[in-house]
Amino acid sequence: MLRTKPYVFDILIAFFGGLAGIIAAATNSKNAGLTVIPGVAIATALMPPLCTVGYGMAVGNWDYFAGAFYLFSLNSVFICLSTFLIIRLLKFPKVEFVNPKTERKVKFYVVLILLLIVIPSILKFSDIIKESIFNQNANEFVEKTILVDNQLELVKKEFLFFDDSSLITLHVGGFYVDEPTKKQWKNQLQNYDLSSVKLKVVNLSSKELDEAALLNKLLENNNQKFNSISEERDLYKNKLQKIAQLSQNMDDLNNRINTHFPSLNHFAFGETYEYNGNEKDTIFTFFFNWDSTVLFMDLEHQNKLLDVFINKELQLLNAEDSLDVRLIKY
Repeated sequence: MLRTKPYVFDILIAFFGGLAGIIAAATNSKNAGLTVIPGVAIATALMPPLCTVGYGMAVGNWDYFAGAFYLFSLNSVFICLSTFLIIRLLKFPKVEFVNPKTERKVKFYVVLILLLIVIPSILKFSDIIKESIFNQNANEFVEKTILVDNQLELVKKEFLFFDDSSLITLHVGGFYVDEPTKKQWKNQLQNYDLSSVKLKVVNLSSKELDEAALLNKLLENNNQKFNSISEERDLYKNKLQKIAQLSQNMDDLNNRINTHFPSLNHFAFGETYEYNGNEKDTIFTFFFNWDSTVLFMDLEHQNKLLDVFINKELQLLNAEDSLDVRLIKY
């Protein structure tokens, strides 16, 4: 929707995007950053509305098409305008018209196109300001006039802004709002600069209130279930990532052990649990045996070297956690 309703802010985006482009093009530096910056700036101004034009044509939504094409035209013109201003400022050589009458005609058309493109955007910006003020005043009116009664339940509020006849619609329950009360509320509108605004109050029956409450409860339950599922998904995702990381770490450790200890015949790894009352500790258990070529007198020394090596390697892999390690020769 933002790419189908051009506003005056879009002029600034296009203008400064064009400035970035011509300043980069006017420099002798070959720095890649000087081409990336204007590329991003101009793409931000031109590509989104142009894509929306294609989408509007594809789905047959001509309101989208017209609004996005106008935004594309607006941005294109102001990119050209900023480029023209910088070129004149840097005193680039310009083409002279042979016929002064042709030059005046070209300038007239340029000014006319600028006015035709800019004026609608300024008018829309004015509407945005008016709508923002209306919404702020309407919210203040509801809070300070309608919601002061604790017995009243405001189920839904709708603000529709139009230049000549804006509308505030309130769906209320708790108790029946009679005509004198409605008239009293309408008289309060002028205190919030809403004298030309129409007020519509819809009394909801107890059945409608129950249905609204049930719907809100269902939505709340659905949100809770969705949040619970998301949390559970993240929990399992973290566990799977830890398992995958542990597997990778053990593969790397096995490769390094084979490199440093070529006399190892078999080497295996597993996680075991040790219970001390109600406490459970995870112990990393390594099973190994040496090749028959290792002398019996040298086994104890090799076992100590392997123990120290594995502990240091695991400390490097798990710097934040302290691990219990147990080596078992078989």
